[in-house]
Amino acid sequence: MLNTHVIRFQRIILLIALLFTGSILRAQALKPPFEKGVNLSGWFQESSVTQIHFARYTEEDIENIRDMGFDHIRLPINLHAMTGPGPEYRVEDLLFTFLDDVADWCEEAGLHLILDNHTFDPAVDTELGVGEVLLKVWPQMALHFRDRGPLIHYEILNEPHGISDEDWNRIQGEVIDAIRSVDSVHSIVVGPAGWSSPHNLDHMPVYADTNLIYTWHYYDPFLFTHQGASWTSPSMVSLAGIPYPYSSSEMPALPEDLRGSWVESAFSEYSQSAQITSMLQTLTLASDFSRERSVPVWCGEFGVYRINADPQDRARWYADMNTLFKMRDLAWTMWDYRGGFGIFHDNSDERFPWDVNRDIIDALELLQPDSLPEPEGYVPDEGFYFYREYIEAGLEGASFASEGTLNYYSDEAFNGNFCLEMRDVPQYSRIAFRFRSAADLSLLLEKDYFLEFYIRGSGDMALDLRFVDTKESSADHPWRMGITLDRNTVTWDGEWQRIRIPLSDLKEKGSWDNAWYEPQGLFDWQNVEQLDLVAEHSDLSGLQVLLDDICLRDETVLGTEIPVLAHDFRLKVYPNPFNGSVNIAFDPVSNSASDLLILDAAGRNVLTRSVGLNGGAVGGRTLYHLRPESLAMSSGVYFVQLRTAGAVAMEKMLYLK
Repeated sequence: MLNTHVIRFQRIILLIALLFTGSILRAQALKPPFEKGVNLSGWFQESSVTQIHFARYTEEDIENIRDMGFDHIRLPINLHAMTGPGPEYRVEDLLFTFLDDVADWCEEAGLHLILDNHTFDPAVDTELGVGEVLLKVWPQMALHFRDRGPLIHYEILNEPHGISDEDWNRIQGEVIDAIRSVDSVHSIVVGPAGWSSPHNLDHMPVYADTNLIYTWHYYDPFLFTHQGASWTSPSMVSLAGIPYPYSSSEMPALPEDLRGSWVESAFSEYSQSAQITSMLQTLTLASDFSRERSVPVWCGEFGVYRINADPQDRARWYADMNTLFKMRDLAWTMWDYRGGFGIFHDNSDERFPWDVNRDIIDALELLQPDSLPEPEGYVPDEGFYFYREYIEAGLEGASFASEGTLNYYSDEAFNGNFCLEMRDVPQYSRIAFRFRSAADLSLLLEKDYFLEFYIRGSGDMALDLRFVDTKESSADHPWRMGITLDRNTVTWDGEWQRIRIPLSDLKEKGSWDNAWYEPQGLFDWQNVEQLDLVAEHSDLSGLQVLLDDICLRDETVLGTEIPVLAHDFRLKVYPNPFNGSVNIAFDPVSNSASDLLILDAAGRNVLTRSVGLNGGAVGGRTLYHLRPESLAMSSGVYFVQLRTAGAVAMEKMLYLK
């Protein structure tokens, strides 16, 4: 029996041989205007626009993605859940507000952005009536984005399945025409039925539109790429240790719960499906389709679920896929950035750059991020917000309610545009603010910091606002430290009121860890996982509670606003000359009229523009936008300043090509 090293050496020899076969020359694909990209999953894939944690990704994430060598982002959007009811299916204004910010970031970074209609459930077949919604939402999307530059693209629907090729192709053609009725410029991404399988590409018609990009997805061999997946049917959670490439000596036993299913057949055929030649043959379906139709093709998803896959085997698969994509000159987008298929190590906090899986970056021939000294953890020494217009960056939002309303963007705010809302929810419904890395709040406790927030409600109710620490071992429990918000702490009179609670006044609340544990004085301020708002004591049937501006702050600044500091901007590259398409955005620091100035490196004023608040709210913020007239300047470093009442409130560095 050949050992693993011999098998892998033969695989390398086979790849080299394939590179020199004549078949490569006749199977090249036409590429879209982008080549290597990543999906930002889990961001806009919520049940409603009010559940989007907008600051989950920031402009810095977009820049990090660009700096690693990606040239595009695919943004999955649960689009049909973010509209009003039929027959209009009006897209929510708040969704456009969020998407505008993402589009601004991508355009500024020079990245293509694919707006992917990811209204998708693998367990539910695509309905024959899906066209009713598509024909209403896509003209709205196209109307909103039609004046954007060429970096924006529309993807009609992710992975249609359980619908015939004939029916889907007809619906897709109607949607193409509907988009073109309002936007004749931007590329439209179209794909086949059958989960966007490359085997279904040939079933697609020759659409008359010549500005289409044809997409397909690739996860072969499925047994390897999806071992551990819970969303398959049957579940493959029990499947682990499938090697890549195939090695008979390394194959695990098939779990009993998968016997008699299609997984058993795939298991017996794995020695063939995991062959490089088999994988290349599938990719050739896409490149042949492109060549024969003279249309660009693009693999919109591929990847390996990292939970049960060996990390080295996973990196080998990505390296092979990168080679095969290059052999067929195919553009690709990996699934995903953060998440189970992502570029970060498993069981990590997914911090950039410390938790990046550098083997995956090498395998895909991307650029390694700079190495930085690893922080010892999140140990804040000054105040910060949990919620201010939206859940703050660096936190993960989580909410649960089987019914009623949990809303991150209620317009009944005390301050600004938005606040949190809980209404008509059952007992134990919650909103959580989870630190990406466990936070050490012990220093703030020692410095007598307060938990402060604004709250409003009517009617007799009781909720818990509490910190929860980490579960460090099987003997440990997630202990709670907090306060009950009831008639003793809040006047439920329908008016906004400010609540200040010293951290030292919070009480330990015990722990629920599959059983109830009474308080034991074991809460760990050095390992705080999250802050919860919970309807702990009863349901809120017929009741509403609103919260705003939740923060930790020092007593010395009580009664004042926590200062809003300028962002620590990186060097930005802009085109030269400036023209009407240049868009420089700033967070406002006041509601006062301000001046925007462009200064050269010596501090000389090049342009002054008086501005008010304009551009609309973005993620709960209102941005200043500078769109100067055509203005040619020498290449080099410049500064854009926002001045309010003569003082520099914010500054951004530019580099003009």
